[in-house]
Amino acid sequence: MGAPFPTESDLSTLAHLAGSKDYDLIINFSPMIEDKIFGKRNVVNFSIMAVEMVRGEGYEEAINNVSYQGYKFIEKIFHDSVPPGFGDRFSGANIYLPDKAVESASDFLSGHDVSREKPIIMFNPDASSRFTRMPFDVQSDLLKRLADFDCDILLGAGHIEKFIGYELIYSLPAEISQKIVIVPSSMEIDVYAALIDFADVFITGDTGPLHLAAARKFSRDSGKSLRNKTAVFSVFGGTPPRIYGYDSKTPGFLGANQDAPSRAFISKSLCRNITCINKMAKTCKEVRCFKPLDHDEIISVVAGYIESIHNRYIRQKYSIPAK
Repeated sequence: MGAPFPTESDLSTLAHLAGSKDYDLIINFSPMIEDKIFGKRNVVNFSIMAVEMVRGEGYEEAINNVSYQGYKFIEKIFHDSVPPGFGDRFSGANIYLPDKAVESASDFLSGHDVSREKPIIMFNPDASSRFTRMPFDVQSDLLKRLADFDCDILLGAGHIEKFIGYELIYSLPAEISQKIVIVPSSMEIDVYAALIDFADVFITGDTGPLHLAAARKFSRDSGKSLRNKTAVFSVFGGTPPRIYGYDSKTPGFLGANQDAPSRAFISKSLCRNITCINKMAKTCKEVRCFKPLDHDEIISVVAGYIESIHNRYIRQKYSIPAK
């Protein structure tokens, strides 16, 4: 949500946290944090798991999602302590949000006159890399076509590509831009995650908010499940979609941990390979990752789902039983 690489302040805070208790073992899942930051402690580095992920890309029917592989990694480290089949039962990550964050997200919707009686589409236009950020013209086209639906659209302002949300609005005709509400970059991450939970559809490239959307959300105060009915639609350019994406329909993918469908729309880039897993190290002069992207497929799937959401809202409003 903030920066693609940890800042000096981030590293200092992490080192302080690691030194605050006498940990027996630290598992470092980040390729951007050196083990030495944790001092003289036992550290297991994620690079061992990375080898399994590279190997997993050769088996198209096997789930190779980074979250799933993380759980399998833990299972292998603690194989004498975890229940049998620990990783096999994994359905996705969970996150716990304070009730205050949920209330703030609800107040944001109310303050911007976003109706709860028609579908809400949340669109994240930003990403940590230009190889995973949908090109501006692609996003502008998608927003124009999404605006044809009877729905409210929440559009992120941008963190890495600052103000991209505002630039997209300015590129659209006035009758379309007035249907869009900007989600400010100053919104705290727990409120942002809660706002996703209010949305019926979340559209994004491969970036951190994708994983927030896919995670199952619970109240940190009561432990109760939140709404968890957000359809997660992700658009992939350079990065391997089976590693970072969610798709409840396609074999070899982990579905989002939501009571709603998830789809990964994959641009058939001819030059994508396993080295693209490290998007921050890519040096291609031209971004060709999204050129073959099928816009019509995305709109068709989103339209079909929004129609089903419309029907559900109508049944709820008039107490019509589902068929």
